[in-house]
Amino acid sequence: MPSEYNTCGGIKFISPKAGDKLINLEEIEVVWETNSYTEVNGFDLYNENGKFVKSFWEEIKLTEKDGKVSGKVRLRVPSNTKLPDKFTFKILGKGEDNMHCSTLSESFTIHNNHE
Repeated sequence: MPSEYNTCGGIKFISPKAGDKLINLEEIEVVWETNSYTEVNGFDLYNENGKFVKSFWEEIKLTEKDGKVSGKVRLRVPSNTKLPDKFTFKILGKGEDNMHCSTLSESFTIHNNHE
């Protein structure tokens, strides 16, 4: 397994990238890549201090090519949900041996348009 994947199930973040400024907070597009035996089934969002903010369970679109699976999801954030200025996503999934696994993204700076 390539080293850029986490050891549990092979999940790698593609976007957003660290330092990205996300303007449309009501719909955040998250893209990742896995090896074909990894099942992604949810997302958690944490503030910069590691405190849990919100879980997402959304419809996930998967595309398979050359033994790799790319996933894309649009996370719909209710307008009454206050997001921190910096946050990390955690992708939740299961690996080849049905072991629960996750990977943390890097921090993103966001602009909260609801204020």
